[in-house]
Amino acid sequence: MASGNVHTLTTIVLAPLTAGAAWVVTTGDMTTSMLVGVGCLSGIFISPDLDMEEQAISESLIFRISSILGTLWKAMCGGMCR
Repeated sequence: MASGNVHTLTTIVLAPLTAGAAWVVTTGDMTTSMLVGVGCLSGIFISPDLDMEEQAISESLIFRISSILGTLWKAMCGGMCR
């Protein structure tokens, strides 16, 4: 499995390519293309590592960005979050 840094870099590189592909496939639907790109980028934050004993770096980042987002994240993922 790739490290977190490799996963994040790959996600950032592939997000615009994926959005561009969605734009071509949908014949220029900008809304769908943007949503596909944002969905790809959300993989950076919405990826609880269930095989880890401690809190994942992405989960810590959510709490640092906003305690409200962190609380929502913890409520959303239930017992899987640490």
